Amino acid sequence: MTPPDNGLAQSIAAVARALHTESSVQQTLQTMVDLAVSTVPGCQHAGVSIVSGATITTPAASDTVPATVDRIQYETGQGPCLDAIHHQDLYATPDLGAEQRWPRFSARAAAETGVRSMLSFRLFVADDTLGALNLYSRDVDAFSTDSRTIGVVFAAHAALAVSTAREHDRALALDEALGEALHLSRSQTREHVRQTELALALQRSMITDLPEPDHLQLAAVYRPAAVGHEVGGDFYDAFAVADGATSLVIGDVVGHDVRAAAAMGALRNVLRGIAYDRADPPAQVVSRVDAAVQGLGMNTMATLVLARIEQDDEERRAGVRRLRWTNAGHPPPLLLHPDGRAQLLRTPPDLLIGVDAALARTDHEVVLEPGSTLLLFTDGLVERREEHLSDSLDQLVAVVEDIARDGGSLQELLARLQERYLCADGDDSTAADDTAILGIRMHPEDRPRPPEAGPGDDSRT
Repeated sequence: MTPPDNGLAQSIAAVARALHTESSVQQTLQTMVDLAVSTVPGCQHAGVSIVSGATITTPAASDTVPATVDRIQYETGQGPCLDAIHHQDLYATPDLGAEQRWPRFSARAAAETGVRSMLSFRLFVADDTLGALNLYSRDVDAFSTDSRTIGVVFAAHAALAVSTAREHDRALALDEALGEALHLSRSQTREHVRQTELALALQRSMITDLPEPDHLQLAAVYRPAAVGHEVGGDFYDAFAVADGATSLVIGDVVGHDVRAAAAMGALRNVLRGIAYDRADPPAQVVSRVDAAVQGLGMNTMATLVLARIEQDDEERRAGVRRLRWTNAGHPPPLLLHPDGRAQLLRTPPDLLIGVDAALARTDHEVVLEPGSTLLLFTDGLVERREEHLSDSLDQLVAVVEDIARDGGSLQELLARLQERYLCADGDDSTAADDTAILGIRMHPEDRPRPPEAGPGDDSRT
């Protein structure tokens, strides 16, 4: 048996002690990257990527190099950090200049930062992926087998420390919330209820009639958070644009008060105005919306999916349509195929609106066969305490496929989704987040327009 390396053991023990002495998440993350540079052989720079819902950010780095490399990964949608998170494994590259697995990322990262070697370790506790620890060097083949071994142990201690710090932060937040609740006077409670009712009225006033494009059927569900909980900024919209396409929007404005509801209305109106009179692709429209949010000083952040259902002459002859969409940090759309198979349209999400209007956004396309159904939804449908978002999304796929086996109309599909998710206990009075669902069914165009697709069909719930 090989005797243990006492020096290595002492270094790892020192790392563990240092990480677990930090109390807040941010302090733990910063200590983690600082220690990685001094502990892992060959490491010159270190950063940490953290998963929050559908968004990945870099909250801590040893210097500016990791932030730049990670930004390139987020912009190109590829790289070892993202693969470590999505595929739950260790990813290494000895020379970015010769790397072929991530061509868009590798060439830019090597040219802009001089980084040549990378190691990315998944940070996880049980089945919960927290993010990735990323190590960088400007030298080719800088990381040895020892580097990987030490990095794996380091990442394991770091993940436990981050998880512990998160629980500490949550406990402090809960203590503060309980303290504030105990000091709420009756007048404050009445004012809170009044503000909630006002926000609900604002939200409901912006629920418009859905369009009735030929052989397209639209239906929607909106469920507000329960009275007593903060009102959110979830919204949906659909409208015909000047070139004949149908635009679809699902979004969630950051915040839970009257201001969030008002910001939701303002954002929705800006988006409608920009999208209506041009045949611009969704990514370009959202970029213009983002620039308007910044230029008008709206001080708003939001996630959303903007989509267009289009059809050119060739597609019309073939009886199909095309979905083109862009995703600004929102849960992915779900496509139910005519054969009953459900598919999440997962793509690397772009940044939220209101963060950086200068960053490029990406369009995605998929063919819509006759009989297919598209579902856009906000995170209130799938987010559950003690459950990872990716697991909740996978469960949604299974639920939609189960419902689809029984057939039924689009309204019946949404009603059963509402029953399964929004009224699971028979009473949605305890719902802590508002929820919006927008459904679109593509009816075959070689048959008469079905009665349930309109006109005059009340498609809102």
